[in-house]
Amino acid sequence: MRAVTRHLSAADRLSPLYQRFNGVMFGFFAQMATFEAARDQWPDLRLRMQHFCAEIGLQEDLPADADEFVKTRNQIFHAVLALGEEASELQLAFGLGYSFVGLTTDTEVMARSHLDGGMSSLHLDPTLLDELVAKVSRDERGRPHFDELMTEGLNLAAAVIEPCAREARTCFVAMPFREPYPAYCHEVYRVLLESHGLRCLRAWGGMRNEKHHDLLVALIDRCGYVFAELTDANPNVTYELGFGTGRGLRSLAVMDENPAAWKDWREPGKPRKLSNLMGVAVMPYDSSQPDWRREFLDDLGPRYVSVAKEIYSKKDPEDRPSGFWSRLLGR
Repeated sequence: MRAVTRHLSAADRLSPLYQRFNGVMFGFFAQMATFEAARDQWPDLRLRMQHFCAEIGLQEDLPADADEFVKTRNQIFHAVLALGEEASELQLAFGLGYSFVGLTTDTEVMARSHLDGGMSSLHLDPTLLDELVAKVSRDERGRPHFDELMTEGLNLAAAVIEPCAREARTCFVAMPFREPYPAYCHEVYRVLLESHGLRCLRAWGGMRNEKHHDLLVALIDRCGYVFAELTDANPNVTYELGFGTGRGLRSLAVMDENPAAWKDWREPGKPRKLSNLMGVAVMPYDSSQPDWRREFLDDLGPRYVSVAKEIYSKKDPEDRPSGFWSRLLGR
């Protein structure tokens, strides 16, 4: 039987947490592209912004050349501001992230009165901007220290999401940032999760040696689910899954059985399984199969999420049915 796929509309995705986090990060990263230190990562940065534009319904084809993007990035600024009232928190957060970089370089992007008004509308103290800017040191030419600027920008993002309550239908996606996983997230994981009424939220990644831990755990702690891509046994991903599970999030996990996708932690010909802690069932898929996406989205994936949601709906863990995979496979 083919699953009935239901995608969330752009408006359905626009929860307070989704708007605030993605808005401030989108604005911040759009401005960080002007720095030479970010140019080496422009292809990945461009792809991340392109995926987010598609999520919120912005028909923007970002330039493949970073210099060309810098010349035209104000088009993104105006496109976000034209999204409409339902995206008001995203617009405010985007303006803060976009303007914060300007404050550290003494460039006025937005009138200070508008910035203060945006901070107040997001229930933040306007003096926080000055405190964060003051923590960014300058070099002998007056340019902000890149890692410190990144760190304080992420601290701004943590402050922006701090007022948000936990969202039961928002799912944090823990995944490696190397390809093919960003594409999988946009084209596969997000589609599966949205077909079950879950909102997909993932981190924006880093650029160098910025400190991101406080923002990461604050973000995960405000989600209702964590979805982990475990193929690489990436330590960051396993940490995020463990933190989310420990904080009471409902956990979902997948792993590629294609040997070509494995990294050093698996011996050739000997698939290694992670310990099944806390009853987290890991759904396998095989990207070497030509129809793996269809099976993921229309067969095993929907059954996996449906059974998991049913199990997690039981308030008392002792009331949750056992034999996850027997039930999932209809045995």
